[in-house]
Amino acid sequence: MSNPVIPFFRNIAYLWLALLFILPASYTFARTLKIGEPAPNLIGINAKSKKQINLIRLMTSLQFKRDVKGNLVVGENGKYVTEFIENVVVLNFFQKTCLPCLREIPTFNRIARSFINDNVKFLYVNIDAGITRQNAKKFIKKNKIRIPVMLPNQKEAMRQYDAYRLPRLVVIDKNKKTASIMEGFDGDLTFKLTKIIRDLLDE
Repeated sequence: MSNPVIPFFRNIAYLWLALLFILPASYTFARTLKIGEPAPNLIGINAKSKKQINLIRLMTSLQFKRDVKGNLVVGENGKYVTEFIENVVVLNFFQKTCLPCLREIPTFNRIARSFINDNVKFLYVNIDAGITRQNAKKFIKKNKIRIPVMLPNQKEAMRQYDAYRLPRLVVIDKNKKTASIMEGFDGDLTFKLTKIIRDLLDE
């Protein structure tokens, strides 16, 4: 007489194997982003201009060098001197169906505008599955987003930045390391995010 327990455990084993194949790779191999570790690079297209956005390049800007009085520095060859400047970068991960994400758009626009003269780069990262650039452009116009929007590989962006709960803001310092992670809607976003950025600029 066969043991009825054996088929039961065999079915359980089959179920687990099926789940491993069904679950997307982004969930199976999800990582936990930690404060202080190097910020993973992301590459995608700009939803409005179709140009490529490379996060690593966004972290550094080439600018004309200025003296302590703010005047442009002229080199021995008579040309203006340039220098590389390390930027603070703020990433905002969102989806079109995320209502809290929509609520914070005006606030995020205002914060970005307040740092327009500082070495800070703001970037929206859309993680909607299969979104087209045309749909993204319509969404940007309708919701009056004033900040560049990247359309990356959705699964890769979610996995690299652990972006499974939204809204999710990640602040990267001038050393290209993860400095702060903010998750969920925050009515005090202006004060908190502004302080984080100011402290990083002062370092």
